[in-house]
Amino acid sequence: MGDLAKIWIPKRDYDEFSQLKKDFGSFFGRDWDEVMAGAEEPFSCHRDWSAYLAVAGLREHQVVLADLTRRLREEGWRIYNTILG
Repeated sequence: MGDLAKIWIPKRDYDEFSQLKKDFGSFFGRDWDEVMAGAEEPFSCHRDWSAYLAVAGLREHQVVLADLTRRLREEGWRIYNTILG
């Protein structure tokens, strides 16, 4: 679990992986290959993503996700279901 730090929504479609990596690095200030989960996957696995998220303050929790989201909703938090690739 962590805190949402940044969201990057690219303003263009990419034909070249090198340009996507360059723009990613410019936005997040970190090298793609250093921080991206699945960075070793080919461009075809990344080229159609519509947004990229940065998470700060990652913490390990021993909790079931369904229990956590129920508790947070009860406390008035807004929950977003997000599919990450």
